[in-house]
Amino acid sequence: MISLRRRASGDFSPPQSVRLPPTEGSAGPSPSWETLAGRWHIAIRRDALIARDQGPLAAAWYESEGGDCLCAAGYPFWCDYVAEVSAQAEAGTAFGVSCSVQGTERLVALMLSPAQGSEGGEARLVETKRSGSRVLASVPLSVRPRRWYRLRLETCDRAIVGFVDGRRVAECSVAAPLSGRVGLCSRGPGVARFDDVSVQPLRLFGGVPSGKG
Repeated sequence: MISLRRRASGDFSPPQSVRLPPTEGSAGPSPSWETLAGRWHIAIRRDALIARDQGPLAAAWYESEGGDCLCAAGYPFWCDYVAEVSAQAEAGTAFGVSCSVQGTERLVALMLSPAQGSEGGEARLVETKRSGSRVLASVPLSVRPRRWYRLRLETCDRAIVGFVDGRRVAECSVAAPLSGRVGLCSRGPGVARFDDVSVQPLRLFGGVPSGKG
């Protein structure tokens, strides 16, 4: 198990706790988000009777439209934080949550790859640099297309820990301290959907995560 210890204060700081909901009518996923790759939009569902009376949305979520897609929110000085999102995708399309996003050529991500059939799938921790992407850790995991999963990615200094539906699935460390924005990402021909995004500072107790805040 990797021991997580917060870095000394300097030019980087953990974020305040924040939720990043979809906003209807925005140019990107929401005014808080910047599209870095691919195409994104807000998908909405309205109950027919509520829509007739111009009532509130029944549901709204972010959607990527296929291909290599990445959007980001927050600040480049964010460090030592937890990013969570509920997400799903169609068969053949990997999807995930990113941390330490410094553009399309520098980030780490927890990615899920849905099974092509009824069984299989994989969870991966991936690091992307200018030289390319590499898998830091991977584990077989049952991932079904079009099923919602809760992804949680923790970063602290050089350490990365990924959770799926509350279960710790993978961990690793990288060469340099991590800092940057939170991101949503997908890769593949199909649509991926993202909802209920939250970011909070990582709570440590005795040098290890204290659990969900």
